[in-house]
Amino acid sequence: MSNIMLILTYLFVCFYYTQISFNFLFCEEVELSKTQNPCTAGKSCGECIKSPYECAWCQIEEYGLDGKSRCDFSRNLTERGCEISKIIDPSNYIHIIINKPLGHYGTMENFVQIAPQALKIGMRPKTQLTFKVKFRRVKDYPMDLYYLMDLSNPVEDYKKHLARLGDLLRESTINITSDFRVGFGSFVDRAVMPNASVAPVKWGNSYKNHVSLTRDIYRFADEIKKTLVSRNSDAPEGGGSDAILQAIACRDEIGWRYKARKLLIFLTDSFHFGRDGNRGGIAKPNDGECHLDRNGDYTRSTVQDYPSVNQIIRKVRENSVNIIFATTGEQWTAYQKFSKILEGSAVCQLTNDSSNIVELIKDNYNKITSKVELLDNALPNITISYESSCLETKSRKTKLCEGLKVGDTVTFDVTINMESCLKDNVFHLKINPVGMNEVINIKLESICHCAIFP
Repeated sequence: MSNIMLILTYLFVCFYYTQISFNFLFCEEVELSKTQNPCTAGKSCGECIKSPYECAWCQIEEYGLDGKSRCDFSRNLTERGCEISKIIDPSNYIHIIINKPLGHYGTMENFVQIAPQALKIGMRPKTQLTFKVKFRRVKDYPMDLYYLMDLSNPVEDYKKHLARLGDLLRESTINITSDFRVGFGSFVDRAVMPNASVAPVKWGNSYKNHVSLTRDIYRFADEIKKTLVSRNSDAPEGGGSDAILQAIACRDEIGWRYKARKLLIFLTDSFHFGRDGNRGGIAKPNDGECHLDRNGDYTRSTVQDYPSVNQIIRKVRENSVNIIFATTGEQWTAYQKFSKILEGSAVCQLTNDSSNIVELIKDNYNKITSKVELLDNALPNITISYESSCLETKSRKTKLCEGLKVGDTVTFDVTINMESCLKDNVFHLKINPVGMNEVINIKLESICHCAIFP
């Protein structure tokens, strides 16, 4: 009996320890699966370096014959016999191509407010890279100001105030720039029913360029004084959208300089947008192109619809124009909403007699010209973040610095996150200050292929 008990006890102990060993081995296997090497899934060089981890590829074909993965962390590959010279482990890189020094003042050809100007960057997916961008507000940077005036009755009062604005703005800008030009255009609604009276004596052009950008302040003032008033029959003086688009799109006719701060001052109480032309039987979409004749008159007001909001936004961005909306109290809220989606714009509210127009425009002009805001054309799979201390001591997440005086310099840390490979592995990224034709051109490459390697 005792022998039987000894045998049973022995079997029980063997079973017990066998079970423990099994559980231990099972748990160990579970633990290994949780910490499985993330690189070993890469079966080709391309798959390997596209991994979201820092994986490397061994070029030696024989390396993988004994079951070892050719895709692994670089240190593992070397420890297991792959020569360092045979390991493909590309790193992110940044090469500065053009880096002209920031200026203080100069001529139209050599003004430099942002640096560097051109970069080449290569990045692996799921990685990020940071570089610095500097901006300096330069003295004597060229300034082009163009005024768009609504000639309908409700805003007739402001003409007498605006006529003296040229001299006052020249006085206020003399410490900022001596290269100052001013131009003037006007608009009413289209001469089609029901927007305007079609009696010939009351006809006015939807938009007319009276004075292209010039240094002749006296001509500017004289032209404003002699402009006529056209009488509209509907409430919105809608030719303004035609005027904005034409004044921006007709670069040569208006005389916009490429490398100049461009301000368009828009004085009205309302205007039409795309599809409003249907009221007058005009359904053809606006083509967004310049259509001025030799007299400066817009020629398509009875042929194509008003521009859409998106067309105006696109033209403003393409041509780096800042718009100041000076409008009445009734429409001030609507223009505020529009300004929020229109980069580099501002809104000011006119008094009933428009007597505050001069100060409002001067104040908003100063706000626009004393700030820098960075804009980019990043794709959905590219995230760009900005950080700067501006003129303060503590750095923060921002792409906008305000209150800059002539000579002030600010630095931005720009971080690019690449989530996935780019189409054709190349994208031309652009970063530029809003409202300025200076740009950082970046040739951004995604490191996703190594086809030259086995």
